[in-house]
Amino acid sequence: MTNPLALFEIIDRVGRSITLWERNTYSYDFLPKDLVAASMVNHAWHALLTPRLWEVFDSDDMVHWNIPPAILEAQSHHIRYLSLSKRFPPALLHSTQLRELTVTETGCADTPLRIIRANPSLTYLNITLPYFGSSHVVDEDFYAPLDSLSRLEYLELHWWFHVGVDRFVRILNNNPRLKLLKLLHSGDLQHVNGCLPLKHLTDLSFDTYLDANPGFMQLVRQCPSLVNLSFFPDSTVHMPVLARNLRECCPKLTSIQSIAATMELEFTGLLSDDHYRLLIPSSTHLERLDIASLGLTPMIYETLVTCHANWIRVLRVHVVTGTGEDLFGANVILQSCTQLESFEMTNSPIRWDPDDCVKRLFELPWNVPKLRSITLRGFRTVSAPIAAEEVGEGEHEGGEQDEAEHDVNMDEENTANVDEQGDELEEGPVINESMDHEQVISMNEQRDEQEHDQVVQGESMDLGDEAKKNEDQVMIEEGPVEAPDAEYAVASGWIAARVVPGWDNLETLARRRLLCAFFRRARTCHNLREITLNSFEYVRA
Repeated sequence: MTNPLALFEIIDRVGRSITLWERNTYSYDFLPKDLVAASMVNHAWHALLTPRLWEVFDSDDMVHWNIPPAILEAQSHHIRYLSLSKRFPPALLHSTQLRELTVTETGCADTPLRIIRANPSLTYLNITLPYFGSSHVVDEDFYAPLDSLSRLEYLELHWWFHVGVDRFVRILNNNPRLKLLKLLHSGDLQHVNGCLPLKHLTDLSFDTYLDANPGFMQLVRQCPSLVNLSFFPDSTVHMPVLARNLRECCPKLTSIQSIAATMELEFTGLLSDDHYRLLIPSSTHLERLDIASLGLTPMIYETLVTCHANWIRVLRVHVVTGTGEDLFGANVILQSCTQLESFEMTNSPIRWDPDDCVKRLFELPWNVPKLRSITLRGFRTVSAPIAAEEVGEGEHEGGEQDEAEHDVNMDEENTANVDEQGDELEEGPVINESMDHEQVISMNEQRDEQEHDQVVQGESMDLGDEAKKNEDQVMIEEGPVEAPDAEYAVASGWIAARVVPGWDNLETLARRRLLCAFFRRARTCHNLREITLNSFEYVRA
């Protein structure tokens, strides 16, 4: 009877159960010790587990293992997933059955192109091509190995400036199974004449200026199964053509995304209201939208609500001007888009007034029962005090006042309102012009602490024993979140989870007013789990 430990199925199952790659913060850690030990059981185990040991090779992750080039060359025929970088050792690989190849800044194209020629069955290719300068003429046969590929499902080309239009069209025609196509950094796509329909392509990304690449608009017409479109949101004369092609040729389109970095947006002529008036209706049921604009104007949010209020699930908006109109537009969206699950709006110049947000964002009731996360980044660090009588102005028809503004009113009654005349407050000592800044702040903090106790007591009664239990479990693991806000959040059923780097912290009282409004409104959004305001993130307890 055959020993079970000699059966291929048993050995293979043991090998697959051993963790070889473990994810870390940025990539993966290679952990070969256990698999090497298993491969030394006997000759059969060694023969069957050695290919598993060499199945994945990443030159960045392997650099500290100091594998001799001779050993790498001898075992390279086992590699199926290969990632090359500048750290790639000087070895001649003999891989002929690669499934995936990633090439990032190797400094020399000869090695990756030779590997591509030897592996025509690749299904995944992510390659950064060398850039020789805009005036350099590359030999026509230099990129000929790309023509040998015929089974690609994923193609990502970086710095493809020297790949001619004819070869690019030929690559697309040779790979009818292509599902994802990313064209990043440079390029000169004037046309795609002769391109056959890409019937399986669902994801198309293009991060170069559209005005310099009119062929991109033609390419869209060859993608009848397109689901996601990502492009650089620069102002372009081709938007009418792009919108029409999407509407006529891409009936499955559900996602439109901007792929520009924040720094790029600040120095780019962005798409205008008229552009978005054409682009947003180009899909019959848009579920995800990521846009960049000068502001969230009535033209944009009214078009979105009119066309996709019953469809949109994920919405990200980056605005540059930063006005109260952005916040009111967000309010309209939160009132109208009933399927919304995630909403994010950022303003990199940091111009929003926190108190203006309290008035504008909660002016209308929200109707987003599926909302799970909301993120707003771009508030000014210090907000001007808001008058108590201004908070109570947003009453709805039928005599019902908006919940958030009513609660902010309670918080605002005890916030120092300093003006040029030194007017007296309704309660407490007078703040006059003779007081210095530190004295005013000290009095404000004393008043806030007194009112804080009352707010915490009221919130605790509403939340019952669960909130009281959570008060003893407050733990701020990351970032300098002030204890009063942490306690206030827990009393309202939320936990200050972590601090997101890169954004200015809000002034304490302004943040408290925002939290009061958000936590109150969260009671009507039962699925809401995350709230992020500038650098502060809160999760429901």
